[in-house]
Amino acid sequence: MAAAATSDLLEQARSLEVDLGLDIDLVDLMTVPTVLRYEVITRGRRIYCAERDVAVEFEGRSLAEHGRFMEDFAPLFDKIRETGRAIGRDLDDLLEFSQRVGRIE
Repeated sequence: MAAAATSDLLEQARSLEVDLGLDIDLVDLMTVPTVLRYEVITRGRRIYCAERDVAVEFEGRSLAEHGRFMEDFAPLFDKIRETGRAIGRDLDDLLEFSQRVGRIE
């Protein structure tokens, strides 16, 4: 499945806004971070699906990826909750931890 061009998404969103009279946010879920993908899948509403099997498989992969993300970063999130700090040295810790678990190269 290829990523949609930004100009195509903007054009489609604008067309939907005109047709429906609503503000539309249209994003290519293949290109967004894990946490945003999770939020859209769990809180958003699908308005069209051409291939249900493909959508279900994508959602399953995305939810599994989010679960791994939460597991990998749980120690850091616990530290932030414990200390109340998420800036300064903690950001260096986040980068180092991300590299260790293979999330950032």
